[in-house]
Amino acid sequence: MKDLTELTLTDLWKEVKEDFWGEIFLGTQKMVKRVMEVTLEEEMAVYIGIGRYGRSESRRDYRNGYYTRSLLTSFGYISEIKVPRCRKKGFKTTLFERYKRRQREVDSPECIKYM
Repeated sequence: MKDLTELTLTDLWKEVKEDFWGEIFLGTQKMVKRVMEVTLEEEMAVYIGIGRYGRSESRRDYRNGYYTRSLLTSFGYISEIKVPRCRKKGFKTTLFERYKRRQREVDSPECIKYM
């Protein structure tokens, strides 16, 4: 490691650029995870027929906590996504396929070309 007086402008810019893009990447992954969890909650509310803590005679099922799973996306590896469960086991999400740990987009030729 060089002293601060020995660093050139190019060296300093390289460090700033690496930190900047690293933080952008982590922020994007957190945002994608949050969007996925909110979407899963909305899908569950539509499936059950009522939102959280709501009461209705027309409800189809009851919530039963969460399980976590990880998923490889085109934005990187998203870990510990909270997926809601229901008691009758009939909830199926449209975000990802059952038992798959990779999205279809990751396997597409376009995505492989950029990896």
